[in-house]
Amino acid sequence: MNHSLIKIVKWFCWQLTFNELASAVVIFLEVLNYSRKDIAPKANEKPPHYREFRVDVIPPLAAKDTASSAPDWQKLKKEKELETGKIIIRKEEGISVRPTHFKRLNIHANFGSNRNLA
Repeated sequence: MNHSLIKIVKWFCWQLTFNELASAVVIFLEVLNYSRKDIAPKANEKPPHYREFRVDVIPPLAAKDTASSAPDWQKLKKEKELETGKIIIRKEEGISVRPTHFKRLNIHANFGSNRNLA
């Protein structure tokens, strides 16, 4: 007997009282005798194309499509740099723009002091 069937029987016994379980057994017997039209057991047949693999004779990329080629990203990058005057740097999370001249800020954090800065 399949282990999952034992689990479902245990679940039924846990959910139902003895009288409810006896009524459920009667309904199960009606289903097995095909006397109940509203409940049908699962069919044993597999789908018609079960594990039937078909390979296309024509490969998906038979020829290179030159009409829809993607634009050259390096050319677009240079054009944008000339237009904005900023250098574009590629980062892990995306592309960010960095100005050509940096302004250095002198910010000193006073760690460990107990005085309040107002």
